[in-house]
Amino acid sequence: SRGILIANWALPPIKSVGTDLFFGFCSGLLGVSGFETSANFIEEQAPGVFPKTLRNMWACVAFLNPSIALLALAVVDFNTIINNQRIILSTMGEIAAGYWLKVLISVDAALVLSGAVLTAYVGITGLVHRMALDRLLPNFLLHKNSLRNTNHWIIIGFFLTTSSLFLIVKGNVQVLSGVYTVSFLSVMSLFAIGNMLLKYKRTQLPREIKTKWVYVLLALFSVATALVGNIILQVEVLEYFSIYFGATMFIVLIMISRVNLLRFLLFFLKKVKSCSPVTDSLQGLAQEIRDMELVFFTRKGDIHVLNKAMMYVRDNESSSRLTVVHAYENENEIPSNIRKNVEFLDHLYPKIRVNLLLVKSKFSPTLTDYVAKILNVPKNYMFMACPSSKFPHNIGEFGGVRLITH
Repeated sequence: SRGILIANWALPPIKSVGTDLFFGFCSGLLGVSGFETSANFIEEQAPGVFPKTLRNMWACVAFLNPSIALLALAVVDFNTIINNQRIILSTMGEIAAGYWLKVLISVDAALVLSGAVLTAYVGITGLVHRMALDRLLPNFLLHKNSLRNTNHWIIIGFFLTTSSLFLIVKGNVQVLSGVYTVSFLSVMSLFAIGNMLLKYKRTQLPREIKTKWVYVLLALFSVATALVGNIILQVEVLEYFSIYFGATMFIVLIMISRVNLLRFLLFFLKKVKSCSPVTDSLQGLAQEIRDMELVFFTRKGDIHVLNKAMMYVRDNESSSRLTVVHAYENENEIPSNIRKNVEFLDHLYPKIRVNLLLVKSKFSPTLTDYVAKILNVPKNYMFMACPSSKFPHNIGEFGGVRLITH
């Protein structure tokens, strides 16, 4: 009613106008939750759908969130709002229309939460699957259930992880929401940082939509500010967030350094004769990792481009085998120096075996499929240089081939 709205509006600030607005902004930014979920399954979306999902979510958030906040101030007195923060919508419904609306809103909230949980499983499955393909997480996570064709280990692992957090905080919803807040705003910050890195490192990469630097920096500043503000409100959530973030980073670092760790372990195990079966098994595992084939597609075979690819493999991959692939339509188009350049790099990097494969075909997604088949190499083990803006194909059409040089 008008009287409740005027009474609530006339209340003095909790701390100060500036401080209340700041923390209100920090909490209000959580209202855009959901933007990250669309990106989690962007590969399954038709061309042009992703921008529309962002536009639609922005429109809904811009209208609904302020409207609901204003409606709360007009229907519920301030003390009731403070005492019923977790169920404020159902409380509003009961005051405005009766018990039936409270039940309806509660049922709707349960359905929305169910959808959010389902989306979380879809998102985490895609993320972990991608990281496992990139050798940042254990390979067994890629195994699929023969009955449902789902990545059951990812699903089970996510369930155990979230359940353990619930048990650790003893079901404290406020702490759980705080951990989610830090995670969500951190992810949103990474969206802006990733955009900035693409602008800096991949300026020529073809893209349908371009955002100005000022907008990206403003977005990063806004999200980072909200992240700091929410941490100030609940400093204790950093403890729980750090536990799970640290555990994840520990596993990733082990995967990155697994060959060196295996060699270090083998150095000591070889001195113990009783451990010879274990030693043989670990040696086989290390050799299997080193024997993985990598593929780099080159257009001209320039020595500086090939050398960048070699440095990337040396610094970021555990494999010791690289095949340089060049596609040509006429034999006279084959670069005259490509064989010599590959031989030179093969001698320059003695720990990496470099081979050359010439394929009579036009470079296209079909070619990468063909090379993947004849070499038995997954797409995520293939690399190419960043194409120019005149490149006729969309990068997504190559199904996971990575860009590693300018």
